[in-house]
Amino acid sequence: MRSGRAARAFVGVCLTALGGGGCALEVLPPLGLPCATDDDCPADYRCLGGELCAPAGDVDAGPSDAGPDDGGTPDGGSPDGGAPPEPGRVLPDYLVVTLGRSLTVPLRMDGDATAITVTALRGVATVDGVTLSYTAPITPDRDTIAVTFTGGATELIVDVVDPASFDQVWTGGGGATFADPANWQGGAPTASVLIPAGTPAALVDADLNLEELVIETGVRVDAEDATLLATIAARVGGTFSPRSLVYVGGEVAGHFDDLTIGANAALDAPTLVTDDLVVAGPTACTFDAAGETLEVLGDLTTTDYGRLRMADPDARVVVRGDAAFRGGTTNDGSLAAGVLELHGNFTQAQNIYVGPTQFVASGNHRVRLIGGSQQSIAFENPTSSVFADLEVGGAGAQLATAVVVLGELEVRAGTRLTARSGPLEVRGEVATQPGAVLEAQRLLVSHPMAFADPAGFEIDELIVDDGTETLPPELPYLDVEVHGPVEADGAPIIGGTLTVTEANGALSVREAHVTVSGDFGTDNRGVLVMDDGQGVFEVLGLATFAGGASDALSAGTLVLHAGLREQYNMYVGGDMLVATNLHVTRFEGGPQSVSFDDPGTGNYTSSLRHVEVATGADVTFETDVFITGDLTVSGALHIAGTHIVTVSGATVVNGAIDGGTLVPNGGCSGTGTGCP
Repeated sequence: MRSGRAARAFVGVCLTALGGGGCALEVLPPLGLPCATDDDCPADYRCLGGELCAPAGDVDAGPSDAGPDDGGTPDGGSPDGGAPPEPGRVLPDYLVVTLGRSLTVPLRMDGDATAITVTALRGVATVDGVTLSYTAPITPDRDTIAVTFTGGATELIVDVVDPASFDQVWTGGGGATFADPANWQGGAPTASVLIPAGTPAALVDADLNLEELVIETGVRVDAEDATLLATIAARVGGTFSPRSLVYVGGEVAGHFDDLTIGANAALDAPTLVTDDLVVAGPTACTFDAAGETLEVLGDLTTTDYGRLRMADPDARVVVRGDAAFRGGTTNDGSLAAGVLELHGNFTQAQNIYVGPTQFVASGNHRVRLIGGSQQSIAFENPTSSVFADLEVGGAGAQLATAVVVLGELEVRAGTRLTARSGPLEVRGEVATQPGAVLEAQRLLVSHPMAFADPAGFEIDELIVDDGTETLPPELPYLDVEVHGPVEADGAPIIGGTLTVTEANGALSVREAHVTVSGDFGTDNRGVLVMDDGQGVFEVLGLATFAGGASDALSAGTLVLHAGLREQYNMYVGGDMLVATNLHVTRFEGGPQSVSFDDPGTGNYTSSLRHVEVATGADVTFETDVFITGDLTVSGALHIAGTHIVTVSGATVVNGAIDGGTLVPNGGCSGTGTGCP
């Protein structure tokens, strides 16, 4: 049980408007000192709202307890229970009132609580400070109370019920025992039952089976580990007490402690579970959040054949504890919309009777991680169960397994997302806010990346696929793999290796200057595209062409520092490296070697276009080489053994060429040595 957690859920209401600083949700500390400025407060304190001294970092004048606040405004801890709900959101609330009854309840809200107004659709609603007074109409129906205040607007749902419409109505005339017929108008509780306000508390001490359970606001029902089964509806305006276990089907609304959904059910109004929620059915069992808000202060678990459904864009499920999905399948669009807000850990585990699809999010469904301490995310089946959109905030999260995000990934300001236990694949856009860090051993992306702070890009190996479009030039890349059509932009530096691979792999270097600090290679059917004269592709390591047929090197400059190799690909042929038109290959530094598995100028062979051996370069051609354009040597060029270098254009030697055979079909000149 977590009754302590429940007790902290609503520790107070907005009592004092604090300028622009928000609304106090906790009783002011007795040791607080009045103040006008920070100078009036002790060291390490500040003047909150010009009224009261509070510890530095405290934002609600409550004691700095560094503990969970269950959704209230954080009060000084670091972390302090997680981010509060969005400004202006009323915490889940729901009222049940009998005909014509008046009741008074505090409004539960976040944000600045000044200028509150309320209106009811059918009944009469007024507000004094933050206290709501409501008088129900004299006919049964659902009523809506609109609440408008500085910072937002929301709605409260009221069920106005007629006691005459229930089969049994609680009187408590015979004592407290729930099952005693003497305590009910209409006999023993078996069908549709109502517990109205103003009656003695009911005690459930035996398992019971009802059709419908309705508890009026202000009433508390105590259960002693009994099972209460409601097959049509459970609508609780009061509270179903600690240690209760309620198996529910049909309509669900109100305030529960432990709640177990054991049959198909749907939220009918905003609902609060102050401890744990379990969705578990022996057969297919769906709990539909519909378009409502569900807040679980404990853990959420799906098991057996139970599953959660979120298909309405207004659906919002908030889990303050852990969320474990090991129940029914959701691969039918069950998780297609709404927001699942998690403050604890997340796990998906395969059910041997169902398969590996316990959490298949799709569409616009969003998981929001905003825990007060680092959250752990684990998928037993990370390719069968997936996120749609994922938002990471709070104290950050660690992915304990591989994770697939079908939609967008956003890391909030000041938050770190760590993925070092398997690849992180994001098929939508990747974005980080200022101060955010995305750390991953292997990141697969399929859409543009937007890192507000380049230092927040801590990726060992980046794999870019179809739709990535460009490589942002400012990111500190290590190893990179290109699996789709990608264009380099600006002057990106690859700190490790760069590989262009897969059937659609194509890296285009047009107006960019790409530097690869390690080795570069093409394989499978991947190609390097250079078709613009301003493009520069510089490789400090070995450059290997073993991918798709590469006749896409028609312009720009390939700068090599540690050698070049063309390698035969049995699935493509030997034309891995065919440079044409204005393309230039420049060798700088060395010593470095060049080799071709398939040298030539015909079909299935590879050749260079214009070649430059720069001053200070030392290059050895280890095989025959065909140059279809010009050769300019300012450094040293060695032709190994009896190999032949054939040059179709002009040869200019201002350095030295030795060994093997040079065939300068376009003539040879210069001040150096080596012309025949």
